[in-house]
Amino acid sequence: MNPVKRIVKCSIIASLFSMPLQLWEALPLASAQAPKSNVSVSKPLDALRKGTPEQRVALLKQIQASSTVSLQDIASAMVDANPVEKNLLLGIAESFLAKDPATAIPQLNTILENQKLDPTLRFWAFTQITKGNPEKRNAILRKGMLDDSALSLRYEAVKLGQVEIKKLKETGVDEGTLKAGYEKLLAAARLPEQIQEIAEELKKLGTEVDLLKHFGFISEWQVIAPFDNRGQKGFDVVYEPEQTYVATGKMFPQGKYEGKADKVGWQEVATKEKDGAVDLNPVFKNEKGAVAYAYCEFQVAKPLECEVRLGCTNANKVWVNGILAFSNEVYHTGAQIDQYAKKVKMAAGKNTVLVKVCQNEQTEQWAQDWKFQLRFTDASGEPIRPSKSGE
Repeated sequence: MNPVKRIVKCSIIASLFSMPLQLWEALPLASAQAPKSNVSVSKPLDALRKGTPEQRVALLKQIQASSTVSLQDIASAMVDANPVEKNLLLGIAESFLAKDPATAIPQLNTILENQKLDPTLRFWAFTQITKGNPEKRNAILRKGMLDDSALSLRYEAVKLGQVEIKKLKETGVDEGTLKAGYEKLLAAARLPEQIQEIAEELKKLGTEVDLLKHFGFISEWQVIAPFDNRGQKGFDVVYEPEQTYVATGKMFPQGKYEGKADKVGWQEVATKEKDGAVDLNPVFKNEKGAVAYAYCEFQVAKPLECEVRLGCTNANKVWVNGILAFSNEVYHTGAQIDQYAKKVKMAAGKNTVLVKVCQNEQTEQWAQDWKFQLRFTDASGEPIRPSKSGE
């Protein structure tokens, strides 16, 4: 699926509240009770969250017919909306645009220009403004969208830049100009696939991009294994390293622990892989039915909220400063950069990370991977890099 479509599409269609507008409109309203008069249609989300399904249907009809609701109202309602609610609100916006385009179109421009508004709504506004007009679409993308806060818009701007640089190349422009163009796109790109594509083009021009560093993957770890995961029982077993870490938020990677068959101790590992993958198989001799732990410390200069992002084909758990961020009991379903992402808080100074990676006993060739990759980023995917001690 196109990444932009994936960003915009709301996939949670679980109840009457999340029905598409066409289905809402098809429902009989004979038994619907009108919402109480103190419910304002100028605040659609607040009102739609209340009442029975029948009341919501009736209220939706009122909102669609109302001359008081505006795209600004919808933009305000989108701020704290969940994906289901956003889907419903975009349907109301579509209805408003169809009913009164002369009023709506200027509001679309205002929404697109305000980077503080919901990115889903802003991308929707962009598609409406540029529908059937590729020249206008490209002109908007060229004008400041490379650093836009909406990742969908940024993605499209980078994609357009890639196309235009390739066209420049066909005209015989000098390599310095091409490199400068790709380097600008590399700095703007957040989607891993785009970053890798741009890095490949720069490589053809003689510039090697250190993707391990560019993505900001943590490359140095202390690891310990194997602990028992035969019968996949180890995922929920709190082995000694985990017990110590969860209790204290700290780890002292010097001691030995009772492992799967014998005492086990910590080892230092480092990866040079472009995708930051830490491969546990060479370290622990392709052990099957096993649990491994990986530990690192991450220094930041000031407190911040960021995202911890993990890629892992194995069952996994991740803790940051002793607090569980991920718990995914799945095996060999494929892995990708930033497969899992969760907001976490970091304190000024040293922060700690513990990763639990479980390998099962499958013998198929495709089930042999035992690895993970981890990094910290801001909400856009820009990597958070560790500070030096004392900074």
